[in-house]
Amino acid sequence: MRPYLFVFLLAWLVMFFAAVAHSCAMPPMSEDVKHVRGLLSGVEFEGYHKLIEMGEGAFSAFESILSDPKANQFETERIFYILTEVKADPRRFLEHAVRRLADPTFDVRLRALQLVGRIGSRAEASTVVALLSDIKKPVAYAAAKALGAIGGPREVIAMDIWLEGVSHRNDAELRQHVRQHRDELKKRLDEAKAKEKS
Repeated sequence: MRPYLFVFLLAWLVMFFAAVAHSCAMPPMSEDVKHVRGLLSGVEFEGYHKLIEMGEGAFSAFESILSDPKANQFETERIFYILTEVKADPRRFLEHAVRRLADPTFDVRLRALQLVGRIGSRAEASTVVALLSDIKKPVAYAAAKALGAIGGPREVIAMDIWLEGVSHRNDAELRQHVRQHRDELKKRLDEAKAKEKS
């Protein structure tokens, strides 16, 4: 066999087996995932109402998308938004939401935070405290609201510390918002404690 034919055949075999290996490593996207991805796309998010109607029927596709490292920020943000609004129980997505609290994209952090505020517990509250100082004000507002919903005694102290600190020092409106949710959290905890004693 001529040397250049051998090299050509060898190169072709390498490319062929690489393609086979890639197709084995990356399972094909299911029709459900393709359908849900289509509903998640679009500038105006026209698929919102359809996804709300689907309820738990979209959950498997949501898990596949959130587990996909190539999922884009719009898909992720919109999935968390749907999960915050849907009537079905989205608690299986809690770990996905907690991981995305550190996302570099503001909208993803905000939607993940809103979902944690809906389905989280005291176990997740400590991760939310740091977001009181987020550079984006809507995230800080959402963090205060989430802490009011899921926080415990330590989060009351953390909010007191934040109120004494320098973060967003000149934003009286945000500081009042944090103080309001801190007071609501303290009241809820005091009422729960009194109920236990009676």
